[in-house]
This record gives sequence, C-alpha cells and structure tokens, in this order.
Amino acid sequence: MPAILTRVTLEPSMDGVAALPVLAALPLALTGAGGGTPLPDLCDFEFDGGPDLSGPPSAFSSLDSGTPPLETTDGHHPAYLRQERYGAPDHDDYAPSLPGEAAFRHSGWSAKRRRIYQALLRTGQSCRRVANFADCGNTLWLHRDGQELALTCNKCHDRLCEPCQRERQAEVTESILLKCHDAVQPLRFVTLTLKHSDTPLGLQIDRLTSCFKLLRQHPDVKSAIAGGVWFLEVKLDKSKARWHPHLHCVVEGSFLDQKTLARAWHHTTGDSYIVDIRAIGSAADRARYVTKYSTKPLHSEVSRDPEKLQEFVTAIKGRRLYQCFGLWSKAVRRTPAKRKLLTPIGHINTVWLDALAGVPDALFWMRIAHGRFPKLRRTYPLPQAGKDEAPPP
Repeated sequence: MPAILTRVTLEPSMDGVAALPVLAALPLALTGAGGGTPLPDLCDFEFDGGPDLSGPPSAFSSLDSGTPPLETTDGHHPAYLRQERYGAPDHDDYAPSLPGEAAFRHSGWSAKRRRIYQALLRTGQSCRRVANFADCGNTLWLHRDGQELALTCNKCHDRLCEPCQRERQAEVTESILLKCHDAVQPLRFVTLTLKHSDTPLGLQIDRLTSCFKLLRQHPDVKSAIAGGVWFLEVKLDKSKARWHPHLHCVVEGSFLDQKTLARAWHHTTGDSYIVDIRAIGSAADRARYVTKYSTKPLHSEVSRDPEKLQEFVTAIKGRRLYQCFGLWSKAVRRTPAKRKLLTPIGHINTVWLDALAGVPDALFWMRIAHGRFPKLRRTYPLPQAGKDEAPPP
C-alpha cells in the first residue's frame, strides 16, 4: 500500500530563534529504521507556527511511573479491526495495524467502518483488499526534515474508506474546478433520476449511465451539452426498500430548459422524467456542489442496512463512480510535489513508549507532535506535568 504523509512546519516564536540549532543538534536515538527504506510521498496539509521550541529535551518535565491504563493498548478500540493472517509473517508486505494507529486515522467513523469491513468479508472480496482495508493507517512513523515535522502511514486507497476518499476527493475537486474555470460556455447543475423499481442495484447503475450516454445524443439536448462531469450517488427511497441511484452533473453548454430535458430523458429511459437543471450562481456555488458530490457514492442510510450494504459493495465493484465527458474528457493533472528526504525519528508507538519511560528525546518529540497533531493526544496520551515540574516550552 502506498503511504500518506501529514506535514507541518516548525517555526519558533520571535524569542525562539535559538531553537533551530538545538533541533539540529539533537541526537536521533529513536530512528529505528532500516537503511534504504523508501519514504512516502508528501501530502498537502501544513500547519505553521506553534510553541516556543528554544528549550532542550531536558527542559521537558519527567513522567512519573503511575501511568493510567490506555484504551489504545488493549486492542479493543472501536476503530481497530483485527484481521486474521495466515502463513509466515516474513512474507507480509507490512505489519498489521496497531490499535493506536487505527484510532488515530479512523476514530471518526469506526462504527461505519466496521460494518463495511464485515460486508467485504460477506461478499467474498479478495484477502488482499480486506487486509488493506483493515490495516489502513498502519506503520505510523514520525519524521523530520530540517524545520519540518511529519507523520507518515500506509493507506488502502479503497473507495469505501472515508479517509482515503477524502484525500482522493481533494484531487478530484481540484481537477474539476480547473475545468469549470476554463469553461467558455455557461455551466449548469443537472440531476437525473430513474423510476424506482425492484431491479438489482448493479443493473440500475448500468442503465442509468447508459441512458445518460444516449441522452447526450438526443437531438434536443446534443447541441446544449458540450461537456461536463457526472457523479453517481446511491440512496434508498422513502420506504427504505428500493434503490434510488441518480447522477449529479456539472455540464457546460448553451441554454436548456427543464421541460425539454425532462422530455428527452423520458424518451431515453422510457419511464423516468424527474430531472433538475439550474444555473450555477457563483464560483462558491460551483465549488460547494463539486465538493459535496465528488467521490460520495454511499449514503449513510445504506451503510446501516447489512443486506443493502452487501449489495452495494458488490454492485459498485469495477464500475465508475464519476466520469468526465465531451470537452472535459481530458483530465487535468496536478504537478506532483517533489519528494523530500525525511529523517525518521521512529515509529510513533516506539517514541510514545520511550516517552512514557522518561527518555528525554522521545518526550521532546512527543510533546511537539501533540502540539501539531492534537488527535495524537487521545490515542497516544502523556500524563500531565506535576505542580512542581516545569511545563514544556
């Protein structure tokens, strides 16, 4: 699995200029990495500023031995999925996810994630896909590169994994908004639905996308739609018994009224006529619409029904969830950021355990990491400093 990285910049306050030589001189006693291990790519999350780092590691308070039991060390955190592995561990591509790693990346959607994981097992998905999904976020390492502090971890890239899809959503949204910015003709939002039926979801999705392709060739519509992008969204009807797949589109072209579009859609599908078309009011509306529907095929109500969720997992396998068409067919790709050579400090679990044991360097880096990544305080907490102890800078 490729790796992700959350990167921050360590900039001392006006009084902390002396911190940089101290940081550069710190011994890396916690590297723990084998030579030649490739480093992951950088992500786009940066946080500037922070506390004064002018003090050496010894300036941080020591820890007492009365550390309370932690939820992330017992293997029962709700976000943790225990994936069974078979065979010799020497042949595994990566180590299984630890409870703290899972909690750091997936604590915001742990219940939904567990339901999806069970659906993947019930539908007979490949062992590799299931293992990648369960271990997404593992190998959480702390790095530094000069004045930068970074966290890296593996990710599964699964279309049902919400953290991975949020990262993918940022890329898709940027690409589509660039297309919108370069559009010559007016832009409009279009929604196309199918009449509810008991047909299996996979067949309904195929019919929906094929009918949209035919719609673009309809004489009343062809000249009005020059290009655009469609996004698939799947919900349940009001009775929660039948599927309600529909397409949300951003189209570029000339004026097209709703009656003409509804008539052409009914002529194409044979039984469906409910459509919606409206002009894009501003760049903010455009960004809000694209961000809302890009890479968002699964509605929350579907995930709460085990049978529907199982059918959904099977139906979307191998099918597109969004697609550009017409003049927008050529994708807009970002220039990839240059990879930086990071110096590993250590696996976050190792650094945390050493910090609990009172190792100065480990405690120094964990205090900094807590300031930059507040979520780490819940998954890898440190006891508060005593009354007589000096607080960290």
